[in-house]
Order: sequence, then structure tokens, then C-alpha cells
Amino acid sequence: FLRVLDPEIDTWYFAFLQSENHNLISVYHDKNKHRIDLYVNYRQAVGNGLSGVATSFNGVVNMMADSSLGQQGTVYLVDETGTIQVHQDLKLLEKTSLQDKVGIDLISNMRNSNTKVLTEHIAEKNINIDIVALPNMGWYLVVESAAQ
Repeated sequence: FLRVLDPEIDTWYFAFLQSENHNLISVYHDKNKHRIDLYVNYRQAVGNGLSGVATSFNGVVNMMADSSLGQQGTVYLVDETGTIQVHQDLKLLEKTSLQDKVGIDLISNMRNSNTKVLTEHIAEKNINIDIVALPNMGWYLVVESAAQ
């Protein structure tokens, strides 16, 4: 290791070790280099082996913004808790949940109905929300657009 991991700083690592998950897919926003990296970590079910790899995620972020969905509204990713992981508004990252943003826990609604796609109209905010589940990653693709 290049350094000793610290539970106060490297919270993701210690949370991963304490979880029962064998995979962890996460994003890291490097504010100094102005880039987003995707990390994929894997650990052995039995044993002490853990490995990880990182790659730039900027191409995917740009592709989301430039896609036909991106032309309809704002496209972003949230994790299984609904916390925003990738969004064009950097102030929302890792601090804001979809529920904070729209006022409804749409991720729980989606899980409870066992659906892979959810479309909601939030009248109070005059927006439409479309969510597509990405179950292998534990993420959800959200398209937020102004109501017509």
C-alpha cells in the first residue's frame, strides 16, 4: 500500500469490509483534476483478498448529457439509497437525495413495486421524473424534465 487506510478518511473502504457485499461500484469526484472516476472493487467471499480498478467516467457523463434523454431534461445517477452520485450540478453530489430534490421517496416506491422503470409527475414542482433501474450496479438512471 502507498499509505495506511484511515477509518475517518477512507469510510467507503471500511463500510465495504463490514458489508456483506462482494462488489462495490462507486464514483469519485476529483475536484482538483476536475474529473469523475468509476471504481469497481471486488472482495473474496471467503478470505482476505480485495482488489479494485478505476477508470475515467467523464465519457459516460458526457454521453448522458448529450443523449436524447439529456435533450429532454437533466440526466443523473443515484445509488440504491437515492443519493445523487453523478449530476451536472456539482453542489448536489453525494449530499442530496432524490427524495430531497422531489419530495417523494421514489426509489423505495420503485423497489416495493419491483418495477425496472418508473414514471412520475410531481405536480408541486411541475416536473416529470423517469427512473430506470440498473440493478447490477445498484444505481438508478433519472431523467428530470419540465412538465408539459
